[in-house]
Amino acid sequence: MVNILDLIYAVIKNFKICVPGSKHYLDLPEDYNTPSFLYDIVFNKASRETKYVKDVSLDLQIVLFSNKDELGKEDYEDKLKIADQLRRFLDTFILQVGDRYLKFDYGFGEADEQLTINMNFKFKDGVINLEESYELMQHLYMNRKEV
Repeated sequence: MVNILDLIYAVIKNFKICVPGSKHYLDLPEDYNTPSFLYDIVFNKASRETKYVKDVSLDLQIVLFSNKDELGKEDYEDKLKIADQLRRFLDTFILQVGDRYLKFDYGFGEADEQLTINMNFKFKDGVINLEESYELMQHLYMNRKEV
């Protein structure tokens, strides 16, 4: 089973390697240092595929708070340099979470003049309560007739 918090911590570990000295937050404090990354789950969906397996889809948005230029605006060149540093990890398209290796897609964007990194994970995972799952699946209907 993949724990979402473990997934986020695995991303943070890789981002720290790419951008040494960066700070990482799940809640951004008022007195943050730059460069800082804020992690936010944008979308998380799970659907049952079989009795024992579910499909999981998770979109993680990471917002970069970079250095400001002399006018107090985000330094565009700094954003591009950090984006390039992150590609060392992002271009692998694989994240190790515990003993699992998860594939992901990514894209860069912008929100409120901040660089965003959007990571999209799609993977299969185990279902937790098998006995309860069995009870749900005892009745199978095909063309409105119980089988």
